[in-house]
Amino acid sequence: MAYAAVTSMLNTLDQFLNYSPDLFLKEIKSLHKRMYSFQEFLESRAIIQRRHEKLKIVHQEMQMQMESIIRDAAYRAEDIVDSKVREFHQATTGEEQNKACEDLCRMLELVIKEMESTKDDDDISKKISQDQTNHNSSVPVSLISNGLSIPDLDATNIVGFNQEWERIMDRLTGRKSNLDVVAVVGMGGVGKTTLARRAYNEPRLKDRFDCRAWTTASQQHNVRDDVWSTDAWDGVFRSFPDDKKGSRIILTSRYTEIGAYVNPHCHPHLLNLFDKDESWKLLCKKVFGKGSCPHELVSIGKDIAEKCRGLPLAIVVVAGHLSKINKTVQGWKSVARNIGSILSEDPKQCLDILALSYKHLPQHLKPCFLYLGAFAEDYEIPLRRLIRLWIAEGFLKGSKEKSLEEVAEGCLEDLIQRSLVMVGRIINGRIKTCRIHDVLRDLCLKESRKDNFLHVLAEQHLEIAPQDIVTQRRVSSHCQNISIKPSSDHVVSLSRSFLAFKVSGGSFLPSMNFKLLRVLDIMSLHHISFPDEIVHLINLRYLALTPSDTEIPASISNLWSLQCLVLCFISDGPTLPPEIWKLQQLRHLHVNTWVSFPHPASKSSPLPNLQTLSKLSLSSCTKDVFSSTSNLKKLGISEIVDSLSSPTQSLWPETFQSSASQSFYEIESIWPETFQSSATENCYQTESLWSECFNNFVHLRQLERLKLVCSSQLFTGEPPLVHHLDAFPTTLKKLSLSFSRLPWEYFKLLGELPNLEVLKLTSYAFTGPKWELVDGHEFRQLRFLLLGLTDLVHWETNSYLFPKLEHLALKQCYALSSIPDAIGEILTLKRLELHECCPEAVSCAIEIRQDQMNIIGKDDLDVIIVDREYQIALLQSTENYATAVQNYVK
Repeated sequence: MAYAAVTSMLNTLDQFLNYSPDLFLKEIKSLHKRMYSFQEFLESRAIIQRRHEKLKIVHQEMQMQMESIIRDAAYRAEDIVDSKVREFHQATTGEEQNKACEDLCRMLELVIKEMESTKDDDDISKKISQDQTNHNSSVPVSLISNGLSIPDLDATNIVGFNQEWERIMDRLTGRKSNLDVVAVVGMGGVGKTTLARRAYNEPRLKDRFDCRAWTTASQQHNVRDDVWSTDAWDGVFRSFPDDKKGSRIILTSRYTEIGAYVNPHCHPHLLNLFDKDESWKLLCKKVFGKGSCPHELVSIGKDIAEKCRGLPLAIVVVAGHLSKINKTVQGWKSVARNIGSILSEDPKQCLDILALSYKHLPQHLKPCFLYLGAFAEDYEIPLRRLIRLWIAEGFLKGSKEKSLEEVAEGCLEDLIQRSLVMVGRIINGRIKTCRIHDVLRDLCLKESRKDNFLHVLAEQHLEIAPQDIVTQRRVSSHCQNISIKPSSDHVVSLSRSFLAFKVSGGSFLPSMNFKLLRVLDIMSLHHISFPDEIVHLINLRYLALTPSDTEIPASISNLWSLQCLVLCFISDGPTLPPEIWKLQQLRHLHVNTWVSFPHPASKSSPLPNLQTLSKLSLSSCTKDVFSSTSNLKKLGISEIVDSLSSPTQSLWPETFQSSASQSFYEIESIWPETFQSSATENCYQTESLWSECFNNFVHLRQLERLKLVCSSQLFTGEPPLVHHLDAFPTTLKKLSLSFSRLPWEYFKLLGELPNLEVLKLTSYAFTGPKWELVDGHEFRQLRFLLLGLTDLVHWETNSYLFPKLEHLALKQCYALSSIPDAIGEILTLKRLELHECCPEAVSCAIEIRQDQMNIIGKDDLDVIIVDREYQIALLQSTENYATAVQNYVK
């Protein structure tokens, strides 16, 4: 973790220099220069190692020693800077500040001298350079031909991958005369090599090909590895020219990018994890052979198979263990409770095989991967949360060309391509969540322990902190209750992060002495007031919590380096203090309900780094606020009131009137967070606020995502947005509208947004029974369109208006009886999704898919149908509004 430690230190120094450019300038710059040289050295050494893998073994001890020295030096320097900067910011007198400065300068001078006395980096570099000439850089290849010993597996007994097997066989036995490379990709242990061996020994292929060979090429040139790099492939491929005789090559790799590289004209065959049935079949086959599982073991056996999470390698290892023990219910229950320890018993059988993927990672990806171990097993990790945690941890190296968020997205994509991270939910064509296999999580925790990178607290109730907790750089808690008494030795924890996932009670912030924290995520602790201890965590970069109070203390301005603030309030109507403008490093502000943003004072500095501001009250959308947050990329705006008026309250069922604010969260997909009276005096006020808001959009020249929730004109009067549809920022890529109640004829004005890719129209964004969109501006970049909760009955359109549409979602369009034929003519359409729509619309969707297959031979359209037992009445008038709500609640 030397590279991660150095990169983190550099990010700390960069942030400090930007905040206080004249403070400790000489010492900080000197330290920065030294750290930068360490980073360059580690990067260049990693490149040399990838090109000459054998040198990694030759110089392994020397390299580990050097990395350890660099890592420890970076940690010591970072501890000094963070602690002394904390003292400086907490100083109440000039004398105390001067002392903190003097201490920091003195201690940094000692650290820098210690670094200078470190054995010269060039010793290793020179030694490696000399040894390069002694090693052939070509890729060695081991060749196993017909008569040599490759396992002769019976193809009929292999479980799973039936569909992929047929596709692969079609390519291998096809009449194509050109050389065809068939790439099989997937995570380690998923069965790629097994499938390739099945093909190698397939009788049909033995008869078809006169010459067959089994070749292994990798960075380490070990017969157990897949192909890890394009260089390794290039070294092999030059030996197999295309002689136009129908030759075939099967290649396996854990890296999806390599699969695409070896054959750009055909997608690689991705092997997914087994489902429950396949897992159970494989377990039975490995434990009982051709026999059957005893009836009393079937239930617990299926539980064991499911806990292997679909990974064939894990299933085979566990099955091997089951074969050695007595076949009793108690014995198998013990196995079910200890799957992780069984897989770790003999690392060579499982973890070491998967560890190859980790060892081949570039330096900058290793901490990003290990960090995933902080999350619980089977946890769907929100992508947005993960990216911002990585940034706050200081793992990422920024650049002028890309923002840190873009760099983080690239890192995640790379981990996915390397089959280390699995994609979870996808919405609007974008990945929203991800996860890792339980076995890979065990690998993360094992590797993390080596460098005190991450410590996981897994006890249900924690009353005594582990002795080594103060030395851990990061702590992740999965305890339900933490009640630790304050320690008498006053040892300051070196932990920079504390994440709580299941903690529902207890007190631990004062007792664990987390004074140097950068990341504090305690969202799982509900109904707490804003803890006083938090405002003393001067170095916080990421803060997520659930306060019951709607007021944030002014002392939050102490958190000078805060980048991400996530607040989940129990009550509506929170206020932010004017001191929020002092958080110059703030990049993302997420609030679960609408929030009033204070107007900047005349002497307030803008927030130049703020990119995300969610659920802003309409009254806060002033010129002063927008001009001071001009780099916003994502913004949510909602109309608000102080309380629900009695006419509106009467529309709600009795069960909802007791806790109106909570009801908004329970059915937030349909109803806005707040409702306003439809009184005439409010109409003019609302129209004026929206007019000012749209006029002020001119200051947000970087805005890409915008969500508007209207509510005041829900029943009567002219929709407030009707006069402003031509005033949206042209930079928008995503637009969401709710309860704007616009007539459908105004929809075509949105086609003037040249960059619009995602359009979500929910909760009566547009109203009316008929929508004719047959001409007008093309939605040239639109890829995703959502129509949700609408009274639309008839829809007509032309396909040319949506030339790039990939995903159409219709949700709760109860009255829409048909889908336009033109939708089926959109050749880019890949997904058609219907939730709670009428049977006629469902039939149209199915017909569209069938027509695409029969007429144009297009078979990649996925039709998703989700239905429920009830239907909701159309919300077309005030009279049936209450009935509709009551029916929905029932």
